[in-house]
Amino acid sequence: MEKYRHCDCRNYENVDVTKGVCLLDEGFVPFDGTACPRYERKPKCGFCRHYAEGAEEGTGVCSGLSDGEHWISAEMIAVTCEGYEDR
Repeated sequence: MEKYRHCDCRNYENVDVTKGVCLLDEGFVPFDGTACPRYERKPKCGFCRHYAEGAEEGTGVCSGLSDGEHWISAEMIAVTCEGYEDR
């Protein structure tokens, strides 16, 4: 089973590099801590079906846009991306 992290949840907002706030509980949570049962996956490039992992971890290629392929970070938030399609 895949481990879901707080930082991958739609209900998480960053505060600094080690922690964030759960928007449901309004409390601090660790960035990479295990998410709760209310986890909702945040749209990120790494979760898109158009994302292909590159040679370096966390960096890949997006093929979902009409103007060709682009190098992209897997952690890029894709809420407004016109080509995003969840895997």
